[in-house]
Amino acid sequence: MGRIKAIWERSRLTTVATAALVLVPTGFLVQRQWRSLTQWHEATDLAQNLTTDRLLLTLDERLRQAIVKAADAYLTAPSSALHDESKLKEFVRSRTKRLKDDERNTIAYVMAQSFAQGQSDAPIFVNRDGDSVSEISAELSDSAFVATLYWKLLAEKLNTLGPSGYSVEESNQQYPIVIAPVSDEERRLIGVIGVVLDPQHIRARLIPQLVEHAMAEVPHTFPLAICVHDESNDLVLAQGEHDDHSVAITKSASPTFILSDWQFHVISRQIDVPLQHNLQLNIGLSILLALMVIAGIAIAISNAAHQKHLSELKTDFVSNVSHELRTPVSSIRAFSEMIASGRIKQPEKIQEFAQHIEDESKRLSQLIENVLDFSKLEKDHKQYTKTTLSINHLLTDCVHSFMHRVEEGRIVFADSCGKPVFVHADAESIRMVVNNLLDNAIKYSGSEKPVEVRLEVQSSDVAITVSDHGIGIAKSDQSKIFERFHRISEGLIQPIRGTGLGLAIAKHIAEDHDGSIQLESVLGMGSTFTFTLPIAEEQNQVTSAPQCAPSS
Repeated sequence: MGRIKAIWERSRLTTVATAALVLVPTGFLVQRQWRSLTQWHEATDLAQNLTTDRLLLTLDERLRQAIVKAADAYLTAPSSALHDESKLKEFVRSRTKRLKDDERNTIAYVMAQSFAQGQSDAPIFVNRDGDSVSEISAELSDSAFVATLYWKLLAEKLNTLGPSGYSVEESNQQYPIVIAPVSDEERRLIGVIGVVLDPQHIRARLIPQLVEHAMAEVPHTFPLAICVHDESNDLVLAQGEHDDHSVAITKSASPTFILSDWQFHVISRQIDVPLQHNLQLNIGLSILLALMVIAGIAIAISNAAHQKHLSELKTDFVSNVSHELRTPVSSIRAFSEMIASGRIKQPEKIQEFAQHIEDESKRLSQLIENVLDFSKLEKDHKQYTKTTLSINHLLTDCVHSFMHRVEEGRIVFADSCGKPVFVHADAESIRMVVNNLLDNAIKYSGSEKPVEVRLEVQSSDVAITVSDHGIGIAKSDQSKIFERFHRISEGLIQPIRGTGLGLAIAKHIAEDHDGSIQLESVLGMGSTFTFTLPIAEEQNQVTSAPQCAPSS
């Protein structure tokens, strides 16, 4: 989290600019998509309404055409058929032969009535096969009277008949009648020809055929249903998907030519244009894409920053190693030149200079070993020679070697184990870790503050604790202190030289020995490093285990 925050702080302007460049076009695209989806929704609603209206108009028009086509065959009878039943029969038979079954069955009776004086006021009836009708029901007689009354009164008032069409009489729904006027050569209204429709055939055959053909022309994308109700509001026909009334839109219309008391109901389900779902999905995908782009750019910036940081660390490492190498080399050269020049005659001085040369050589050798060991550890080529050894004796040896380099009492050592504790480890590698911790504690705690070393058993592990009372380490640096090349460059630490490899090597060695190394530090109050190793199973076999004798 701290690293992400640091990257954000370093590249805030770049990240904000990148986010703006990604999110602004994304927002524009989402807005355009919302507009397109909204227009699609509106266009779909409009198309659905137009389809519903067109279906109602189609049903009305085709019902009219079907009735008029059947009626036309009989309503063009000659004027002689008005008063001559035989001629009427002959005309009906000839016309019936020309019709299809469905068209012929639409007609129940053909009637003719003459308005000439001396003619009967009762119309002549024949069936659709041209046969005489012996008995006429009172309801049919009344319907025929009402249907012809208008034309009879009109004939009394007009001298000539102008253009006229058909009239429909539906006072009795059982006998709907279509009437056409008949005129002579002088355009005088002399009678009427009518057809009595068969409502049962219309109900059972004609209406279902018309609905089926009309529904076949409706696109499948529009889920429609048609319900037909008669004059008593009884259901005549129901076709299509009409179960889900919770999302249904119903439009109704009555036929305009015949069956005007009936109702056509077109039920259309609201087309589910997944506007909200699509928008949410696309917004989610757009945001995800934008975040992926931003994340990619952030990762690229992070990698670039990391590579830059590594480059700086490597540069510092080269500089520090060069300095660390130059110091012992310069000392060795100076003491060697003084001895070789012969100016130093006293044997004790020669011995002192030789001891300095030996110490600086060891320091130089240790520095080179650190670099080589780190290279091996990084490549997993480090070879360990593990034996069962007494950690008490090894730690005592390391502490005593450092006591000779600092003021008396500067290092305080406490072994709380009470008896030898054995570990299975590479002695030189463990010595390197302890020496590194001691060296850092001495360097970073000033010249007078004590360094405390403690050895204790913690469950199945043995812990080596090295504490100082120096400058401490800030929390922001504590997670990075074990990284390669990393060195703290603040305040009092800045003039202290080093390669930045010691703690990285220590962490590698600890983990390779199934142990760990932990840090607790408070800035300005000091640091405590705890190095743990698992206790060997042979810990009680004190006599059989080799011991590391302290150096003189």
